[in-house]
Amino acid sequence: MFRKNPAVMDSWREKGPDWFSAIQREIILSAADMLKPGGLLFYSTCTFAPEENEGVITHLLSQKPEMDLIPMDDYEGFSPGILSFGDAQYHKDCLMCRRIWPHRMAGEGHFMALLRKKKDTAAREESTLPPSDRHHAAGFSRGRKRADKDDQEALSSLADFLAHVRGTGFRRDPEIRGNKVCLAPEDSVCGGGLRFLRKGLYLGDLKKKRFEPAQAFALALKADQYDRTISFAPDDERLLSFLRGESIRWETGPYSERQEEKGWYLVLAGDYPVGWGRLVKGILKNKIPAGWRRS
Repeated sequence: MFRKNPAVMDSWREKGPDWFSAIQREIILSAADMLKPGGLLFYSTCTFAPEENEGVITHLLSQKPEMDLIPMDDYEGFSPGILSFGDAQYHKDCLMCRRIWPHRMAGEGHFMALLRKKKDTAAREESTLPPSDRHHAAGFSRGRKRADKDDQEALSSLADFLAHVRGTGFRRDPEIRGNKVCLAPEDSVCGGGLRFLRKGLYLGDLKKKRFEPAQAFALALKADQYDRTISFAPDDERLLSFLRGESIRWETGPYSERQEEKGWYLVLAGDYPVGWGRLVKGILKNKIPAGWRRS
């Protein structure tokens, strides 16, 4: 990258490959920790320095015996990794790494290595965060000291809502962090105390005494995955009103063709979800976020 940004060359000259390789060693160890058993890790750089290439891989293999280098498909012009440079000696399996030299292939020079985490690796703890920060909704116990009446009513509201959700993909217990409710991917972990805004599918928020589903959840569902739906034809004027963010009166006039139980409904355009509406006293209250509304 020196050709594109001369300032990078100055930084590299000032700090040198030892400084950069220390950062890379920390990164690759963290990446290995987050990898599930059987998973693949691809490490690649755009530097010739062995300290940042074979040196980093050797460090990983010495610190993480559950990681193995595995061979990659070869292409004309690829060269194997090196086993020594000056006084440094590198892991014997570094021959399975690949180097791309600019005099042998088009480009400016690269290094790559492919690794796999052994499948018999002992299961790691699912999270390093304390129970007060991370908990499942099973039993709907927040695991926090504040378990007042409003809190319990909000969790009960979440349980009632989830009872209407169908489909095996949504049967896992969600995770609750603060007031955010998310459905994490199966076999996911939170590695090394990493912080994040949302993990997986954002289901909604726990508010005072109630749960409010998120627009992302509505768009992730199919029509048959929620058992309370209101469907409008694509050319129905009520659908256009709903997409503009307007609420719909359900009791009288042209909207009186059906009476529904109060609660959350998945609003459909034909068979396609467009957002949530909450039916209260004959009014379908619009819950489409402002940024999703049509003018």
